[in-house]
Amino acid sequence: MGYFKLVVSGLFVLMFAMPVWSDDYIGLYEKTPNNSVSWSVVGLDNFLNEWKENLSKNLRLIDVEIVVSGDVEEYLAVFQAGNDRASLSISVDEEGLQSELVDMQKYGMYLADFEVIVYKNDVRYLAVFREGQSVNPIFYQTNHWDEFSQKITKLSDESWVLNDFESYVKEGVRYFSGVFEKTDQKFAYVHGEMNWDDFMSSIIYHYQENLHLVELEKYVDHDQEYTFGLFKQGSMDQSFWRMTDLKTFKIKQEELISDGFFLKDLSVFFKN
Repeated sequence: MGYFKLVVSGLFVLMFAMPVWSDDYIGLYEKTPNNSVSWSVVGLDNFLNEWKENLSKNLRLIDVEIVVSGDVEEYLAVFQAGNDRASLSISVDEEGLQSELVDMQKYGMYLADFEVIVYKNDVRYLAVFREGQSVNPIFYQTNHWDEFSQKITKLSDESWVLNDFESYVKEGVRYFSGVFEKTDQKFAYVHGEMNWDDFMSSIIYHYQENLHLVELEKYVDHDQEYTFGLFKQGSMDQSFWRMTDLKTFKIKQEELISDGFFLKDLSVFFKN
């Protein structure tokens, strides 16, 4: 069973790399006193029921990945211990999501995560909110990467920082989506065709610049594999693991929990 491991702690880095991407379950872990749990469930109704149940147990959703295969939607979710206010919304268009972002800000809620679901050519925007302040978050979407990259640069000049990123395909067209928030926090991103060695070198470089990885996305476009990594200001102990099946991923997750590392971000990628 192939795997990749990266541990960053202070300036110490231990790395075992595989030269190419494969079908992957990728977990970003952080050393924190706030424990997290993860599970998977099939179907939107079951996911919403699990979310409500975990909410009553003081578990807050911090990341969700949706894998669609035929008529089956599988939701892989990460919950973290917490007793703050939380909300979840599903919008059917960009205007609906932008409206939710503005409304939640009025109630003192910020966007913790969002995911784009494409199911039978219908697009839904799932947004996860938690208690906290944000300033007029902006949603932007385009089907051209160059336009999206230019938007990142333009907004960053005005202190708008990319907070979350998603890419998806609808009717053969690839879209790039992002939510931006007003903040003075330093950030950076990488995007392009790269193998594991290239991406891990990027993580190390940014860590030395006091920027840590907060999100990873992978996708295939015209038979080429692309990687997007988002980095934000701050330094912390992180562990980054890649597994090729969910069972092995969960076994490793339990091992990391015993060492005080809890799952922060999950990325799922299938080549075919």
